[in-house]
Amino acid sequence: MSDPTLSQTLDRFEAIVQKGRLIAIPAESQQRLGLAKRQNNHLLRLSLRKAARGRWNHLYARLTHDNEFAIPTNVSEIAPGDHVEIKIREVLATTPVRAGRAGAGSLLVEMAEAATTNAGEVAADRHDDYLNDEAERGSVPREGRDG
Repeated sequence: MSDPTLSQTLDRFEAIVQKGRLIAIPAESQQRLGLAKRQNNHLLRLSLRKAARGRWNHLYARLTHDNEFAIPTNVSEIAPGDHVEIKIREVLATTPVRAGRAGAGSLLVEMAEAATTNAGEVAADRHDDYLNDEAERGSVPREGRDG
C-alpha cells in the first residue's frame, strides 16, 4: 500500500544544491508553507529528484534555522551544483515531548506519590495489627495465649 501523504503536494519548486548538500527553500515557498525562522525547526516530508528527470526520492528532512535542509547521504546521485526538483508533501511541526512514565513501575511510583508522607505515623497506627498477625503465624511469641 502506498503512503497517502505522497499523493498531496503542498508546494513545488526547483533549486540548486549548495555546498554541504543544502537546499534553500525560496522565500515564496516559505510564505506559502507558513515557515518562519526558528530554532528547533520543523520536519519536512518531501520528494526530490534531479530537475525533470530521474527517480523521485521520498525523504524526511529537518529544516535549519534559515529554512534550509540537507539531502541525506543515501541519495548519492545528487551532488552540489545539481539542479533539483522538490515537492513538499508535509510540514511536520515538532515540539519537545517529555518522557512519560511507562510500564509496571509507573503504577508503583504513582501509588508511592499518593501515599501519606509520614510513614512512621502509618506504622504506629497499624503496629498492633501487624504484631497480632505475625503472632498468629507463629513468628513472634504470644503473651497470655499459652495453651
